[in-house]
Amino acid sequence: MAKSKALIAAEAKIAALEARISVAKNVYMSQKARIAELESALNTRGVKPAAPAAPSAEPAPVVTHYTDHCGRVWEKVRVGNRATSRQVQSAAH
Repeated sequence: MAKSKALIAAEAKIAALEARISVAKNVYMSQKARIAELESALNTRGVKPAAPAAPSAEPAPVVTHYTDHCGRVWEKVRVGNRATSRQVQSAAH
């Protein structure tokens, strides 16, 4: 029995897809081997790169200077939710 044109076309399409899969598999295997080679080279260099430092648990202080209505200069230091103020300069009269 003769094959129909649709069956021949389907078989050709399957063959083309299998060829693409074969090429992709070869590329994947070569890339996987290259990655392993690079990792082994990195491991033989000695020190691995350190993980980034974790942010400090203590918040940084925020310092603000301001002048009140009497002309005195104040410094306000805020750390987290706590703020303290101190007079830096007296009023110039």
